[in-house]
Order: sequence, then structure tokens, then C-alpha cells
Amino acid sequence: TTTASRARSCMLRFYKTGTADEARDEAKLRASLDAAGSRLSSLVQERCYMVELKPGTTLSTDDEARLCWLIAETFEPEKTSRQSFLKLSPGATLLEVGPRLTFSTAWCSNALSICAACGLGQVDRIEVSRRYLFSASPAVVPADVPRYAASLHDRMTEQVYPTPLDSFVSDAVAAPTRTIPLMAEGRAALERLSAELGLGFDEADLEYYTKLFVSELKRDPTDVECFDMAQSNSEHSRHWYFGGTIVIDGVPQKQTLFQMVKATLKGPKVVDNSII
Repeated sequence: TTTASRARSCMLRFYKTGTADEARDEAKLRASLDAAGSRLSSLVQERCYMVELKPGTTLSTDDEARLCWLIAETFEPEKTSRQSFLKLSPGATLLEVGPRLTFSTAWCSNALSICAACGLGQVDRIEVSRRYLFSASPAVVPADVPRYAASLHDRMTEQVYPTPLDSFVSDAVAAPTRTIPLMAEGRAALERLSAELGLGFDEADLEYYTKLFVSELKRDPTDVECFDMAQSNSEHSRHWYFGGTIVIDGVPQKQTLFQMVKATLKGPKVVDNSII
């Protein structure tokens, strides 16, 4: 979907209160305020389900009722509404955090599949934000809000919404691809990039990639290539340690770590539905 078409789409909001994670978030906010020398006086929370429809589509009354039923997913339908449960008051701070706009969440993908199966193909994207209306003593000043927001969201995948969203359109611009001067600076350029982007290159990585580009490919890599190599050749992807030979006190072991783990799936006591 293009940015222009998304800008013309319709955004609906549904609000839910009394969710299971409210106690967890209250504890986080209270701890953050305590660390700053403030005391939490009051807190009301809600979740906002932001539903963006495909351009040119609408929901009938029955469609909207069906969507609200899906979002409520509870025996307490009164805790889900098209109207916010938060009532602004003097001295209170409203904080909202939710997914970054540059990508759809895995939760959104599942929700869209459910909507489509229920005849709600008009829904183009649906995400959930968390809204907190709180007051503290001494009163919270605007400059301190980012500190408290940091305790309530994951900055890698989420962001603060200064105002309620009316679209998922993002103004983020992709950074231009950079060429890393490995031919001119050698390994030092790769070490610097690894520290800058958190690539986690170890000694073997640095030696191998430096030799690969300088001696064999005879060209400089791009930052995109380096980032890809950091992911593709990571322990998470390749299992160098879990799949490698274990040597203890100079004696090679008969099994790798992976073989030890998989051995639990063998034997007379293992049944078809056994899991690790």
C-alpha cells in the first residue's frame, strides 16, 4: 500500500481496560517514579486498538459490532468501548506508547488473519497501544516524561505517541547505504562499524571478513552487507558453539551440545508428542 493511499484510509479506535498486564506496568512506573524521588498518586490504564481500513472501504454496523466482539475477547464486554476510559484532569500526565510505525507487528499479522476469517477483509492494519493517565507527588514535569516512558516500552520495537495516531504513515527515511573503507583502513574499519552498529563481531569474524574482502573480493563492503553477515553468521543462525566439537581438558567429547539436547528425543520412553 502506498503512502498516499494509506493517508486516505480510515482509522478506528477501540479502548479496553482491566487487562492482565496492568499490574506489571504499574509496578514499572512506580519504580521509575520512586527512583526520581516522586510518588505515584493515581494511575488509570487502557489499551487502544487502532484499526486502519483499506482505502475506500467502511464497516457496516454489523461489521463494527463483530470487530468489537473480537477485540473484547472477554466475558466483560463493558470493559471495551469506542470511547476512552481515561478522563483528563488538571495535573495529570497522559502517556501513550505503541509499536513503531515503520513495520507491522506479528500480532497484527495474526489479527488480520482472524479478521479476514470473520468476514472483515476491510481491515488493513491493526495495532495496540498502551495509554497511561497518572499523577505523582511532586507533580511530573514534561521534561521528565521520557524517563518514565523508557520504563514502559521497548525502544527497539516501540515508540512514544505524543498525540493519538490518525494514520500509520511514517515519516522515517531510510539511511543511505555506506561503503566501509576496509581496503584503505583494514580491520580497524570493521571493528569501528561493529561497535557502532552493535554487530558483535568476535576475533574470528573480524579476521575472516577482513581477509574475505581485502584479499579475495578485493573491494570494500557496504554497511548493509556487514549487518547481513552479522545476522546470518551469528550463533543464533549457525550454532557454531552448539554444533561444534567440545574439548574438555584436551579430550574431544563424543557429542556436541546439540546432540546432547536431541538425545532426549531418543529412547524407549519417548512418545510421539514429546517436546524439549
